[in-house]
Amino acid sequence: MRNPGWRFTIMALILSGCLCGCVAVPGGSGASSGETATTTYPPLNSQSASQAYGDAQAKMAEAGAVKMECTLSVLLASGEDQREITIDNTVTMSREEDKLYMLSEGTVNTHDQGVTVEYTHYYDGAQNRIYRNMVEKYCYTPNTPAQIIAGIGLVDGPEELPVEAAKYMTFDRRLDGGIRMDGWIPAELLGEEWKNSFLDAAYSTYGLAGDALGAYVLGPAHLEVEIDGRGYLTSFSASYTATIPSSQGDVTMEVEGSATYSDPEEPVTLIPPEGLEEYQDAETLNPGGAETSPAA
Repeated sequence: MRNPGWRFTIMALILSGCLCGCVAVPGGSGASSGETATTTYPPLNSQSASQAYGDAQAKMAEAGAVKMECTLSVLLASGEDQREITIDNTVTMSREEDKLYMLSEGTVNTHDQGVTVEYTHYYDGAQNRIYRNMVEKYCYTPNTPAQIIAGIGLVDGPEELPVEAAKYMTFDRRLDGGIRMDGWIPAELLGEEWKNSFLDAAYSTYGLAGDALGAYVLGPAHLEVEIDGRGYLTSFSASYTATIPSSQGDVTMEVEGSATYSDPEEPVTLIPPEGLEEYQDAETLNPGGAETSPAA
């Protein structure tokens, strides 16, 4: 099972080539007047960039709390029929005594119907309970980590970026030592965990069970990631297309998602919604079930 941790919905990395960056630091130690000291960073190649991604994921996982501004757009098309849903939200995650707490607040826009609805989604790790407020207030117990983030626009990225996948990426070094990664990763290099995390986010947006649609063909994923000079993830985005066979004709699914992280070294406070005792108890739901989705 994947740990939803801090990782959205969609995470990825991007690298390839070999670059060495230098930054001029005015008046560095031992520098005389008119001279500059330089910081030399190690060269970037598929192996070192893959390591940088893994290290950045680990640093984010160790953060006590983090806030993210997220967007996920999913378009389903079958013949002339199309349906598009966009989720814009702010997600706050916090860990206390090894328990995860998460609050998602945002809007769900069903474009074909012209309807926008506000919602909140709160997960209490101590009780293992989800409290949802969207039209109605209800609560339930999730069965899996994937269900904890179902329907809120998060894509659970992998903890590591394989070196073989990194070879398909391009990247550059920022002046502060940070790294920007960008590129297309072939589907066969994504790995089952990564592919499933993409599809889980898309399926749950529409209140669908992933296994209900059968096999699928996933195209390459376009990924962009930025890591700052301290080694923290600052933003990422991902897009991909999947073809889902159906007895009534193939369905094309186009997904675009992005997230921007707050500074993990700045304090973040998670405040639970008020009146949780008023939420109606619901039956335990299946992962990705219709009731878990804000779009349902």
